[in-house]
Amino acid sequence: MSKKIFIGIQSRLFSSRFPNKSFVHILGIPLIVRVIQRMQQIKHPHTLVLLVPKNEVSQYTQFLIQHHIDIPIFGGHPTNVLHRYYHAAKQFDSPDLIMRVTGDNPLLSPHLADLLIDYHLENPCDLSHFVKNTVGTGVEIFNFNALEKSYKEATAPDELEHVTQYIYKHRELFHVEEPISPYISETCCKLSLDYIEDIPTIETVLTKYPDWDICHQ
Repeated sequence: MSKKIFIGIQSRLFSSRFPNKSFVHILGIPLIVRVIQRMQQIKHPHTLVLLVPKNEVSQYTQFLIQHHIDIPIFGGHPTNVLHRYYHAAKQFDSPDLIMRVTGDNPLLSPHLADLLIDYHLENPCDLSHFVKNTVGTGVEIFNFNALEKSYKEATAPDELEHVTQYIYKHRELFHVEEPISPYISETCCKLSLDYIEDIPTIETVLTKYPDWDICHQ
C-alpha cells in the first residue's frame, strides 16, 4: 500500500525582522507563490496545504486568489507551529508522512524533495533530512506517529515553535536519519530569504537560471 504524503508549507505575515515577507516580489513573482509552485512539481502523489496563523487566513486567501493559486489553506495557532502541523495533518486524514516546508525558501528543490521521499520510504525512520546541501534548498520528512508523540509531549517554547525540535532533542526516543545530500554544497552559499538583504542573491540566481534546481547547480 502506498503511503499518504502530506506536504505542509508553513508561512506567516507577522515578523519583526521582515514583515509581510511572504508577499514580497522576487523578479515579479511573490515569495509564497514561488514556494507553492516549486512544491507543486514534486512527483510523488501528495496533498499540498498552506499552513498559516488563523488570523491571517483571509489575507492569504485573497492574495492567492489574485495570483490564481489554488491551494487549501489551514489556519492554526499563530506561534505554536507544532500545534498547527498536528491539527492540519489530522484534518487531512492523518497521513503517513509529513513533509515540512518553510515558506521563506524560494529556491527549494522539488527534485531533492522527491529524493528524500524515496530515501525515507526505503529507510524506515521517524525523521529524515539531507545534510550538506545548500541552505534553503531542502525539506524535512517525519512520520505522523512522531508528530503526534511530539505534540503530546513537547512543552518547551522552542519545541512548540519549531516543529521537529522535540525529536532532535530526544533522539533516544526517535530514529533520525541524516544522509549526506547527493548535491553537496562546496561553498557556504545560503539561498533562504531571511532578511531583505538576501533578495539580490536569490534574484541573481533566478536571473541566470529561471528554472533553477539543485540538480542543475
